[in-house]
Amino acid sequence: MFVSPTLPASMIWHCPIGGGICQYVIDLCTPSDNNLQLISTVVPKDENNYLLGKEWKSNDEQVYMTFYEMVNAHWEDHLKELDIKHVKQGNAVSYGI
Repeated sequence: MFVSPTLPASMIWHCPIGGGICQYVIDLCTPSDNNLQLISTVVPKDENNYLLGKEWKSNDEQVYMTFYEMVNAHWEDHLKELDIKHVKQGNAVSYGI
């Protein structure tokens, strides 16, 4: 959960938590409303529109940043389930109960 995720060539990421117990999927070619809602407070709407416009290539940095934000938002949900607090202060991140 603390390692940067790898985006497969298929542009579809399956949450690895629990060895497949978590069924959360991010498909960057057709992101779900849930995928987009998770990042709505972090990613500007124009970045979502860029992703949805599908005018990008698979190595597009903006697409990767949006993907990482989606994964981070999902992982924060897992942390909340475990009652672990995720705190960002500048570039530093800490975890606590």
